Amino acid sequence: MKQIKRIIVLLMAGLAITAQSQSFVDTDKSNIKDSDYPSDYWIDVVTEQPAGYDVDEQGNVTISSAEGLAWLISVVNGLNGCTPDDFDGKKITLTTDIDLAYNGEKAFTPIGNRTHRFMGEFDGGGHFIDGLHLYYEYTGNAVPSDLGLFGYVFHGTVRNLLVKSGSSAFVCQNPEQWYQGCIAGISDSLSLIDNCMVMTRMSVTNGGGIVGMNRNSTIRNCAYAPPVDNTFLVGRNGGGIALRNFSENGYTAEISNCYFYGNMLGSYSVQNEGGIVCFNETSSENGGQSAMVRNCYSELTGELFGNYDNGCIVAHNSEGSVVEYCYADLTKQYNGWGGLLGTDLGDTHNCISFIPDNGDGLLSESVSIGTDETTSLLEVLNYWISLYEIGVFNSWCEGETLPVFCNQSIGITRLRACSPWKARMWPRWRCITLSAKRCTKPRASPSASMPPNGTRASISSTSLRRTVPW
Repeated sequence: MKQIKRIIVLLMAGLAITAQSQSFVDTDKSNIKDSDYPSDYWIDVVTEQPAGYDVDEQGNVTISSAEGLAWLISVVNGLNGCTPDDFDGKKITLTTDIDLAYNGEKAFTPIGNRTHRFMGEFDGGGHFIDGLHLYYEYTGNAVPSDLGLFGYVFHGTVRNLLVKSGSSAFVCQNPEQWYQGCIAGISDSLSLIDNCMVMTRMSVTNGGGIVGMNRNSTIRNCAYAPPVDNTFLVGRNGGGIALRNFSENGYTAEISNCYFYGNMLGSYSVQNEGGIVCFNETSSENGGQSAMVRNCYSELTGELFGNYDNGCIVAHNSEGSVVEYCYADLTKQYNGWGGLLGTDLGDTHNCISFIPDNGDGLLSESVSIGTDETTSLLEVLNYWISLYEIGVFNSWCEGETLPVFCNQSIGITRLRACSPWKARMWPRWRCITLSAKRCTKPRASPSASMPPNGTRASISSTSLRRTVPW
C-alpha cells in the first residue's frame, strides 16, 4: 500500500511539472510556447550607456536604474561595442531597488561568462531586484552560458542582495555541462557570495537556488525561500543553495550559515536532490582541504523525488568532504527516501533532524557546541556563529515558524514582535520596535557575550509580506 501511495504521488508530481513548468526544464524548444518566456532581451533594448549607470575616476560604478543594471551586461560581456571589463579591483554598488519588469518583462542575459568572467565586487546595498527573468537558449551557433544574475564570478564578490521575483529557464541539449543559480551560475576561485536571498520561482535542470557550481569559494548567510504558491522545480539535479560545492587544488569550498525553505518538486526524470547541496565534493590529494557544509538547515515542505541520491541536507557527500552542524525537517519524506544525507562517504558531525516549534525548531536530540548544549534549533545556530569573528556570520532570530536571519527581515512579518528569544547564552539580546520590527541588539561592553550580527542589510519594502520564513 505504501509503495502504491508513493507511485501515485510521483505521478501527480510529474503532472504538476508538466502543467506548470515544462518549458523551464525541457531541452527541446519545440515544446515551449512563446508565452513561456520574455521575447525581448535587455541587451537589445539598452545599447548605449544610460542614465543610472555612473562611473567614477577609479572605474567604480553606481547603478540606480533598471537600464543601468542591464548596461552592466554589455560592459562585462563586451557587447554593444563595449570593450570587456572584468572589474578586477573595482566595485559596483546598487543604490536603489530595481524593477526590471517596470516596462514589460525582458530576458536578462547573465553578467559574465566563461570567456569574460566577472572579477569585481558587486554590493547590492540591501536592495532588491524584481522581475529577473533568466533565459538562455542554445541553438548550436553560440557557446552556452551558465545561467544566473552573474554567469561566472571569478575571484569576485556578490553581497547584500535580494532577488524578489522572476523566473529561470535553460534550453540546451547537454545541460549537465552548464550550471544554473539565481545569483551566480558559477562562483569560482576564492569568490564570495554573501548575504544574498532568493525568493523568485526557479526551475533548474542542473542547478542550485543561489549558485550552480561553488568551486574553491564561499557561500555564507544566504537563503532560498520561494513564495508559498511556487516551488523549486528540478529537471535532473538540484540543490537548495548550490548544486555542487567542489574543493580541489588545495583550496576549501564552503557553504555556511544558510537555509532553504520550500518544496523541491521533481518527477521521474530527476536524478539527485539535496536540500542544501546536491554534490559536496572534494578531489583526491587535496592537501587536507575539504568541501564543507556547516550550520545550515532545510525545511522541505514536500517530498524529494531523486531516483539516485536524495538528502534533506546533502544528496552526495564524497570522500574527504565534511558536513557538520546541519539540520533538516524529515517529516515530509516518505519511508526513508529522503534522509539527512543520501550517500555519505565523507565526514558528518552533529547533523540531526528537527520539527518546527512555534518560531523555533525542536531538535530530535541535544547538540553540544563548546560548553553549551541545547535541543533548540535557534540556539544551536547562534551557538555556532558565536565561535567565529563578529561580523562574518548573520545571527538568527525567531520567525513565525522557524528561525530567520535577524538582519534580513523584509516586511518583518516573519520575526516575532519584540519578545525575548529563547537563547540562554545572550539574555540581553532583544527585539525593538522601529518603523518596522526587526531584531537588533543594544550596545554592550566588549566583554558581553553576544552573537555577531553580520553586515546589516537594510532592505526596505513595506509592501512585501511572506507566509514562509524569509
